[in-house]
Amino acid sequence: MATEADSRNLWRLWTSNELGAYKEQWIAFRNDQVIAGGPSLSDLASLFEREIANGKGPLFAFITLEILQ
Repeated sequence: MATEADSRNLWRLWTSNELGAYKEQWIAFRNDQVIAGGPSLSDLASLFEREIANGKGPLFAFITLEILQ
């Protein structure tokens, strides 16, 4: 499963320079990199169904690079 290190690494990369290509999309993130992306979380998660079932799924995040108030 995704680790605390994955979470820290994703936060570090959370800039428009690094993740701008995925703006307004869902990503799967592991080992310091985006391993897949798309507009639907359910479609994206289905790509990792077996890994999730085995407790080894990636970290999923929705990329928004604007300040939310």
